[in-house]
Order: sequence, then C-alpha cells, then structure tokens
Amino acid sequence: MPGKHEEEKDMNNIQRFKIATAASALILLSACATAPATKNDGAAAPATASAAGQTADAVVVSEDPKAPLERRVTDRWKLLVAKDAARAYGYLTPGYRATTTPAQYDEWMRTRQIKWTAGKYVDRHCDDATTCSVSVDVSIETKMPGIPGVQASAGVIEESWLQIEGVWYHLPKNAR
Repeated sequence: MPGKHEEEKDMNNIQRFKIATAASALILLSACATAPATKNDGAAAPATASAAGQTADAVVVSEDPKAPLERRVTDRWKLLVAKDAARAYGYLTPGYRATTTPAQYDEWMRTRQIKWTAGKYVDRHCDDATTCSVSVDVSIETKMPGIPGVQASAGVIEESWLQIEGVWYHLPKNAR
C-alpha cells in the first residue's frame, strides 16, 4: 500500500497532467482560430453542404454585408462552428482570399485537430474607425494522444477585423 507521500506525489502528477492538457488545448485553440478564404469578394460565398451533413442554409446569418462588427463576428463564428467553410470564407479580407483558394480553406476546415463548439463575441478595442481587435470566447473539443475520450476547453482569443468599403472582414493572424 502506497504511503501518504506517494499518494500526494501521484495527486500532484495528476494535477500537472490536467493543467498541461488544458494548456495544450488552449494552444490548439488559438492556433486554429483563424481560417482561409475564397476569391469571391462578397460578404459570403454560396451555400454548400457542411461537413456535419447539414445544409449550409441551416445556419442563419445576416444577409447584410455592411452589418455592424458584432453581428459579423457572431455570424462568422456560427459558420465556423457549423463547419460551413464556403460561407465562412466570405468573412475573410479580400487580400487574404486572394492568396487562399476556397479548396484550401475547405481542406483546412476539414483537417483541423479541434472542433469548435461555440464562439461568442465579447468586446472590441478599435485603433480607429476601420481597425479593431475583437475578443471572442471560444469553446473547443479535441482528442489528445494518450488521453481517453474527447477533451473540452475554452478561452478568449483576439481577432483582427478591418473595415473595407463599409464591410467588416476578419484578418487571420497568419496573414499579418
């Protein structure tokens, strides 16, 4: 029978493991929070069937490309959670979409190691009328090697948004 010292050591190791798991999930979350886009300069790409087997039209988002920033952020995250790469692509800056094809963006969405389960607008800090940093509370699920089942995590991420000709677009971190 293990002694008290060994039990405390085991408990400390379990606690460290839990912290490392949560930290790893948050790192994955922040690394995967940005997505590629299409050559279409419109606010949204045509609807297609999502990877979840639902039609893309099942996710209701604003049809107004000049909707306020909070609405654009919220709608983009609805589409990311629904795995609707075709429509989420239209929320990316025109410059980013010029360098990433719709097929590349779709591939990125399908092969991510995490599954977004929620994304909620928190607030924003704007440097000027056309450049804002937006805080988003994001929840994820992922399978981690050596850990049984699905691990869930959540955290706040920062996104850059630019207003171009009256339309708010997300600028992915890897585009800067």
